[in-house]
Amino acid sequence: MKELLKKFRLKHLLFLLGLIILIFFLNSLDLVAISKSLSSLTFSSVIIILFLTLLSISLRAYRWQFLTSKASGEQISFLFSFKSILGGVAAASLIPGRIELSKPLLLKHDFDIPISKSFPLMLIERLFDLFSVLIFLVLGLFFVHLDGATGQGQIRMLLVLLCLLIAGMLLSPVSVLKMLQKAAPRLPLPVSFRDKIALWCEQIISSFTAFNEKSFILIAAISVAAIILEIIRLWYILHFLTVSVPFMAVGFVLSSSVLIGVLSAIPGGIGVVEFSAANILSSLTGAYPPVIKSAILIDRMVAYYLLVAVGSLLLIFWKKKKEIVS
Repeated sequence: MKELLKKFRLKHLLFLLGLIILIFFLNSLDLVAISKSLSSLTFSSVIIILFLTLLSISLRAYRWQFLTSKASGEQISFLFSFKSILGGVAAASLIPGRIELSKPLLLKHDFDIPISKSFPLMLIERLFDLFSVLIFLVLGLFFVHLDGATGQGQIRMLLVLLCLLIAGMLLSPVSVLKMLQKAAPRLPLPVSFRDKIALWCEQIISSFTAFNEKSFILIAAISVAAIILEIIRLWYILHFLTVSVPFMAVGFVLSSSVLIGVLSAIPGGIGVVEFSAANILSSLTGAYPPVIKSAILIDRMVAYYLLVAVGSLLLIFWKKKKEIVS
């Protein structure tokens, strides 16, 4: 109980830190430049930005629907899966510490699917998302040049090896997990931690056995396509604001800022993603910083903060539905 309380407090502290960084980022904005950038957006450009966002969410919704149906045998609707994705985004920021159970809890609530079956599916999702992000980070490193950066060759090699490791995990996940499960009792960790690792491996292995090679190829293709759409959206916003940036450079900026946000452990990467993306993009292009920050802010408003608002309303709706049913 004490460990859970400490984790809960840590999540809130990280959330507060993210808000502070976001406030610092917003405070550094040129309001006049942002006003000009927003006013320059046409109706058609807003439609295109929203369409790319909805298409990316739809791909992730189909992936969650596919994973769930394969692992549990329960046929959930695409609409339910779509709402689950939005609810998961909101839970990541507004309910610190409960992100891991947001979508599994919704499946348990509406379809009575055991959390032990659905929770490993989230780990599979994250694995494929990480692989997709690393692909564009590695490719981006071959197309961009960071002035003053040292050891770029070593960094590229490290990321390539990491991609190969994850690719091996995707191609033969059961073998890797079985090796980890056997090694768990010998890990220099407390007994409770070793038991949890062994249990998680067992649960994930049972989930993986429901998928064949073609299924993994499909999931990987959907994951890569989803992040490509996000890169296209940011690239389109930048070019609309007359900032000329190569597509692969945008992919590098997006993937690196996402990874920095993940490593920060701040829910949703609030503040960290905006700050890091703006700084990396400014160093790569040398463009007028206020315009860069405007583009990043527009992208995050549509791709994240709007989704958090909609997802929050959906979670409230689900809560009320639960109260009525019970």
